[in-house]
Amino acid sequence: MRLQYVLLAALVAGSSLSFSSQAAASPLKHYDAGRIAVSAGGSFPTAMEFDKFPTEGKKVSTYGGVTAGLGGRTALHYRYDQYRSNQDDIQTNQLNLMYQVIPGLSVYGGYVHAKTDVADWDKSSDSAQVGLQGRFDIPLLFTVWGTAGYGDKLNSFEIGVSKPLLNNLDVDVSYYSNRFKKLDQGGDAESRGVRAGLTIKF
Repeated sequence: MRLQYVLLAALVAGSSLSFSSQAAASPLKHYDAGRIAVSAGGSFPTAMEFDKFPTEGKKVSTYGGVTAGLGGRTALHYRYDQYRSNQDDIQTNQLNLMYQVIPGLSVYGGYVHAKTDVADWDKSSDSAQVGLQGRFDIPLLFTVWGTAGYGDKLNSFEIGVSKPLLNNLDVDVSYYSNRFKKLDQGGDAESRGVRAGLTIKF
């Protein structure tokens, strides 16, 4: 975990130096009203673990999201994530309001709805979260970005790179680590792995 915080600190430091005007990559670079980014892809888990239940196998899952600029340095962000093993399933829906503090660095706060299906026991929970999102561009190469969130039911961390394929289309690859706390079925759960997908911008 300490390595994750070091990487995030480096990301935030780098993002504060990023004022270039090159084509935006994931996530949105500007929150002007009418700007929209749509992302979708797959999650390839390297670990899916529960404190109180045995876990067997891992499965490719899906994710998707939409970010809509509202103007005034603000944006609305929705995200869906799925995490699966051979027996268990966790799905989350998030809705966050984002504010760009400086170019390349945003804070966010919002709502998380999690549905956990563990040991044939299906439960849902709602919680709040806050976090940071940073990005910086490496000219002619790619964009490095990351997020770190904290909530009463979910802690999340993700760092990735995005490479433009076209002016409005990026390919994204990232590493994520999420901890779901105080499951209604008992204990905590953790999912770690790699995501790959595409982001299209309008």
